[in-house]
Amino acid sequence: MAKRGEFLPVRITMVEQRGKCVHKLGQSFIWDNWIPPKGMCGALTDSVTRPVLMCALGAPSWEDNDPEHWFISCPSKKGTVWKIKSLEKELPKRGW
Repeated sequence: MAKRGEFLPVRITMVEQRGKCVHKLGQSFIWDNWIPPKGMCGALTDSVTRPVLMCALGAPSWEDNDPEHWFISCPSKKGTVWKIKSLEKELPKRGW
């Protein structure tokens, strides 16, 4: 869980592709500060901003069976599905 004021890095990965998209299945982005990563299209940025910020600040997802992962769909009728996950467990151990 994030410490107060801490922003955990988050990985966003396409896990399902339906319809046309500029991004590719399996493509990932690392969001590690308050600014969206370069290369994300505007629709994806708009769709994932709030859940990414919640995940980065340590909030559990609404997925009953998997509170460590968030699943978000792009806004298109045939939008892609993206998995959002905190990289906290992949960070080196902190001494505090």
